[in-house]
Amino acid sequence: MAVAMLGGCNDPDAGEDIQTREQTANLHSVQVALTAIPRIYQSPGSVVSSQEFVVTSNISGFIQVIAVEEGDWVEAGDCLVQIDPTKVERAIAQAEASVAAARAELEDAEDDVRKYRALVKSESISKERLRKAVLRQKQARAALNNAQAALDVQRTDLDYIQITSPASAQVSKRLLNVGDLSLPGAPILQLESLESMEFETHVPEKILIHIQLGQPVTVELDVLDQTITGELMAAVQSADPATRSGKVKVRLPDRADLIPGMFGRVSFITGNDTYLTVPETSVVTRAGVEGVFVVSREYGARFVSVRTGARWKDQRIILAGLRPDDRVLPDPPAARFD
Repeated sequence: MAVAMLGGCNDPDAGEDIQTREQTANLHSVQVALTAIPRIYQSPGSVVSSQEFVVTSNISGFIQVIAVEEGDWVEAGDCLVQIDPTKVERAIAQAEASVAAARAELEDAEDDVRKYRALVKSESISKERLRKAVLRQKQARAALNNAQAALDVQRTDLDYIQITSPASAQVSKRLLNVGDLSLPGAPILQLESLESMEFETHVPEKILIHIQLGQPVTVELDVLDQTITGELMAAVQSADPATRSGKVKVRLPDRADLIPGMFGRVSFITGNDTYLTVPETSVVTRAGVEGVFVVSREYGARFVSVRTGARWKDQRIILAGLRPDDRVLPDPPAARFD
């Protein structure tokens, strides 16, 4: 450790050095501190939507219109996709024809029943013929009910011709194009909700064991050039066998400037380490060497080179060059000692 002494025994200005030491004794000094500093682990990741919607069709048909592109913003209720209604309209027409035929059959059967009842009273026909007419009437009524139900189903399909957005969201993927055949349940679009955002990252398994749900964390987003406070909301404690890492999600505050895809870093506190620290203002540079002025009764104030670490609040970590019982000038008047 390099130490620069102020003055010397053979220095002709020794009297001045003694005076300097006497002046130093009256200067305010602080003891080197042992400080517990949080151990920080940073992990890269990106902003994701807390809700994803897959847009599908409830009916089979060719896609006639896709009203959005990837990256478009949509509001709840906006039309996204329109299915060609030709097939549905044709099915409705056929169902209406079936209802009309069933109704005509029922009316004919009811006429027969009325006529046969009068004839049975006059004993012009047998009761067996009336029984068969009544049976035919019941069958015709059931057929009409079935035809009407089928028509109602086909008319319901008209509601599925237009597919609307379920929420305010951004179109993240477009999976089919105009003219493609859409089958029930097959994805057409993928949306990401803008109402709630999360930050997603993957951390090594050795870090997973140190983080806790609900733990406050900080997220730095490159685009915004600022730090956001979030809350750890989910952590997959079983690491991926291939990467030996697990997925971690951080709940972000509601902000209009957060959108999916923003890149950043999240900082987790995984424990504490104890370091020697001094006030940031006590570290000065002399001839390109970083150091502090150590105060003692024997030498007054002497410049001692140190190896510094990171900053912590208004403190600087000292990795080498000082002892816990040393005292330093918190704000050395450089001109006096140079």
